[in-house]
Amino acid sequence: MASTLQLTVIAVALSACTAASADMERIATPCKTGICFNWWPKVVMPTGWQHDRDHSLHYNFNALAPEGKSFADAETVMYVNAVFRPRVPEAKTLDALIRNDHARFIKEIPDLRIAPTEALKTADSKTARSWTLSPTSKGQWERVAYLEQGEYYIVFVISSRTQAGLLASVSNFEQLVAAYRE
Repeated sequence: MASTLQLTVIAVALSACTAASADMERIATPCKTGICFNWWPKVVMPTGWQHDRDHSLHYNFNALAPEGKSFADAETVMYVNAVFRPRVPEAKTLDALIRNDHARFIKEIPDLRIAPTEALKTADSKTARSWTLSPTSKGQWERVAYLEQGEYYIVFVISSRTQAGLLASVSNFEQLVAAYRE
């Protein structure tokens, strides 16, 4: 059971996180190092999908899986990450964040094909720039969409072990982005 002091510390820490503009889920949980703070963007769940709380807490992003599956065992998953801009000083712009991500992806999987695809509009008419990631030997089939929101970069990802899995769920991904609002 948490003490009054611990609850006060948690409340103060969480209130400090509210300075940024995005609508975020903010959670404080006990962990090996004491109290761990997690936050991720709130989203409208596409039909047939569910939030996976355990994996969201583990990865510190909003992890989604098809109903009846978990983020760990589903062929295709989605997640939404809020990257707090002060935590990535090397990415002063959205372009820099995207370039850094692409460079990291290519370093991890040198024969990965990254191709721009149509931008997506959010519910509040923001534009999310989008790319597809296609492995030629190993890796996941993915589509990634990026947007800037106040003090955050918001990154939407759909990832599948197969190209067919990605194609079967890409409309759910587009719905996820289209329903998102600041």
